[in-house]
Amino acid sequence: MQLDDKELDRLLASLDRKPESLLILGAIGEAPARESVVGVFSLQDALSIDDAVRADLGVVIDAGPEHVSSLARLRDIHCKRVLLLARDSWSINDLLGLGFQRIPADRPHVFICDPDLTPPRDWNNASNWAHPENFDKQRW
Repeated sequence: MQLDDKELDRLLASLDRKPESLLILGAIGEAPARESVVGVFSLQDALSIDDAVRADLGVVIDAGPEHVSSLARLRDIHCKRVLLLARDSWSINDLLGLGFQRIPADRPHVFICDPDLTPPRDWNNASNWAHPENFDKQRW
């Protein structure tokens, strides 16, 4: 799977906000001549990217299930959001487990991991924690 400059522009236009900087991983025809591109790396080099490299959006091209650790590192350390052009071999449950969501695009296997799209969890706040005053009154 190759991604040219026009295709990249089309995918970025489908996002709700324009990224300030890009980090590109995977098979790309020729590196886009943009000042917003922080770096272009192969998927095999993803685990060795310097920790100081940061970008607003990571674009991952042609990643398979064997690249789970690379995707997790990119999501956790290097990028605020990750746009994934996935292979057919991914299970939707694996991608959901990594925090990715399917986005509407012309390509069938386009996913994004964006913390702003994840709704806040109501059960993860102090009002829903155990209440010691009810320990002798209620049994659950």
